[in-house]
Amino acid sequence: MNLDKIERMAKIEFKKIGAPQPAEIIKATARDMAYSFDNVAEDILPNFQETAELLEEKYGKEDALMRALAIISGYTKEIKQRSLLMSAEGYITVVCNTREEVRSLSFVWGLLRENFPHDLVERVKGMKLLANNRGCAFDLSEQDKHLINEYNVSASRSSFNFNFPYELPELVEEPTYGGRGGGRGYGRNGGGFGGRNGGGGYGRNGYGGRNSGGGGGYGGRNGGGRGGRGGRAGGGDDDSKVFCGNLGFNVENKDLIDFFSQNNVAAQDAYVIKRDGESRGFGYAQFSSPDEARRAQQLAGKMLSGRSVRIGPANRK
Repeated sequence: MNLDKIERMAKIEFKKIGAPQPAEIIKATARDMAYSFDNVAEDILPNFQETAELLEEKYGKEDALMRALAIISGYTKEIKQRSLLMSAEGYITVVCNTREEVRSLSFVWGLLRENFPHDLVERVKGMKLLANNRGCAFDLSEQDKHLINEYNVSASRSSFNFNFPYELPELVEEPTYGGRGGGRGYGRNGGGFGGRNGGGGYGRNGYGGRNSGGGGGYGGRNGGGRGGRGGRAGGGDDDSKVFCGNLGFNVENKDLIDFFSQNNVAAQDAYVIKRDGESRGFGYAQFSSPDEARRAQQLAGKMLSGRSVRIGPANRK
């Protein structure tokens, strides 16, 4: 059961927040230690007086006390940032704000590729659209923060800018696949990623559009759900699709489409399979004809995001 369903059934609303930052944990620890000061017996204090005076002379009163608290808490080394979005150590969450409405992440990927070095763009992880459709959020290596700041200064009149949030903004949730007419299973002969009125999906029996039938999907041996029985309006048979495996976990749908385009093969659509928002390392691509799909399969072994991509028939993993 997903959170949206729980909210509807219980008539409550969850506030989505990022993982606590190390600095927040340290501050909370220091506050907890402060409550223990009253428990120190007065007659024990003279034993620390000589050392306290030496530390005060060397560091100053306030700095000496802070150092003592740091040693007591166990936090004496430089702390590493964790991103709000994916709680990744050494990463920060960046929000890209745009003046115009953003309907697809491919628009933001394009902005990044036009304005930043290729290796920085490759380090972007977990990009999600903002709920207000005016930008997106993503995780980026902390070492790249200065490049983002430099862009903000040099392009102050640009149609987009970046900031580093202290709280996670409202984001567009991952779509729930398997609509009213389709199943949710990833079965070879089953439901697949159903359209609104049909089974549909990236599976053995069809690609599946809004009103399409096709069952298909990927997962359980004997089928995942009850794929719809409608027409094949969104269809295309299995010969026009390919399976793409060994994908990097930062590869998005647009990256797959771009991969084929850069190799002179035009994909009509592509989808990276995810679970709980995290890539499972494989996906599917749809082409206009079986011939195009066969051309795509010839690209097997080429590199995408540092990995050799496996490409084969969609009905065989």
